[in-house]
Amino acid sequence: MKKISMDTSKLAKTNEHLDLEQLAIDAKIANSKHVSRMSPPGMFDDVIPADIFYDFEPPAFPVDALPIPFQAFVADQSELMGTDPALIGVAALAAAAACLDDRIQIQPKRFVTKYRESARLWVAPIGPPSTKKSPGISAALAPLKKINAEWLEEWGKIMCTYIKASKEAKARGDDPPPWPSNLRRLIVSDATTEALGSILNKAMPRGVLVYRDELSGWIGGMDAYKSGGKSVDRPVWLEAYNGGSQQIDRIGRGHLNIENFSVTLIGGIQPQVIETLRKSTDEDGLWQRFIIVKVRKAVAEQDRVPDEEAARVYEQILRTLSDIKPPVNFLGRPVDVVVKLSDEANAIREERAAFHLTIANEHPNQKLSAAAGKWSGLFARLLLVYHCIEAVADGAKFIDNDVLVSGATAGRVARLMREVIIPNALSFYSDADASAGLCRDMAATILAKGWERFTVKRQLNRSCKSAANATPFEHKAALSQLETFGWIQADENRLDTDGRPVGYFVNPEVGQKFRQRREDELKRRELVSEAIAQNVADIRQERE
Repeated sequence: MKKISMDTSKLAKTNEHLDLEQLAIDAKIANSKHVSRMSPPGMFDDVIPADIFYDFEPPAFPVDALPIPFQAFVADQSELMGTDPALIGVAALAAAAACLDDRIQIQPKRFVTKYRESARLWVAPIGPPSTKKSPGISAALAPLKKINAEWLEEWGKIMCTYIKASKEAKARGDDPPPWPSNLRRLIVSDATTEALGSILNKAMPRGVLVYRDELSGWIGGMDAYKSGGKSVDRPVWLEAYNGGSQQIDRIGRGHLNIENFSVTLIGGIQPQVIETLRKSTDEDGLWQRFIIVKVRKAVAEQDRVPDEEAARVYEQILRTLSDIKPPVNFLGRPVDVVVKLSDEANAIREERAAFHLTIANEHPNQKLSAAAGKWSGLFARLLLVYHCIEAVADGAKFIDNDVLVSGATAGRVARLMREVIIPNALSFYSDADASAGLCRDMAATILAKGWERFTVKRQLNRSCKSAANATPFEHKAALSQLETFGWIQADENRLDTDGRPVGYFVNPEVGQKFRQRREDELKRRELVSEAIAQNVADIRQERE
């Protein structure tokens, strides 16, 4: 074989943009043996490249995947208002979760008795104001606002009695009566962590609903009055998703020991927040706690007689749920209610858990995989919400430990996960992941060039501008996604000095499966080139 010698200093003078390290590596490879452009036999056997160009739009919301007693209300209200039923549907689930006392729990597994979940949901419909997010959420929360007003009025009467008794005790020289411990609070809005902690410290340990019209204000309000750049509020909010005891210490407010710092949360998101999430460096799992639903455009409202019976049933179920208290033992202390699954429901749970684990472990989008890690817990919470709604609709006045979650109920929850929660998560986190867009740009370049094998620096980066401008982390993540989706495989025999692949083989099926996409990409590039050439010609003509 003829020895190849290279004068890199001369090359650098004539082509300053060339990567000298890469040239040296290429020379070493060329001196060693011929680089095959064809992928090794068997490398892509049975590997079908996925369509990564598809701009995924979640399917229409399946109203019949909701708890049966809620279906008529959601369908009726969405038609009357012209809103996407997904908006009112997920808001109604959050409303039911907020009504349930946290001491009513579910044990998802048959034998792991210490693992339990409460009905605590965080919901974030995403869409511009034209989607009518606020009116839709308000319709679902209307019964809760009535209940909360009644509870506050009840508390006002209790406090009047307490104040009167305190004054009388003081006049007699006696100790004041004990502070009332039966405050019930259902909704809190625009509360700081300190104010929320103060409310929960005085209230029954059942949890509350925090409703924000726009979650951007909620996020912006975290640590708004703090200095030093270190978030104090954010970790407290993260803990509120899990509930349980919480200690809050603030200067001027002292120490709060809260028995159950628990929050169900709902609020809309403007689409611009996706860009904020894209640039965010926070990887604490805040967004992954939310059920995120992209709300479709509003349609024409219907001017007809509302379904009053559906609204009555909906409100009555929420009222009954909010009145259910856990039983007490012989000492008068509350005892947790623990709901369990039937064999049919458990089989569905296990099937879903296996799928969630696969996405969490294998999907290259790290934000999506982090969300998938919470799906099994979310599945359990939804099971509890559905089970309690349907039990109350059947006439139950309390939740019975001995009544198991049915397979039919688990099937509806599985369908909501499959057709609503997971597709919306795929869409949302694809938009939020910068490497996903880079992956599509790289794929378009591979198609346009028709490569069977390509080198990263000398071919891909020079042909794909976004690849050349990407950070090393984004670059690595995008190539990883292309591998995961069956487009490419690393040439493990050709590594650079850092042990990274110099080149990649392209799945031969790519050219066949995406032939039309290749033609479209070549046409697009041709039009761009023609437009640029025409622009240069116009400038020259003007100067002449």
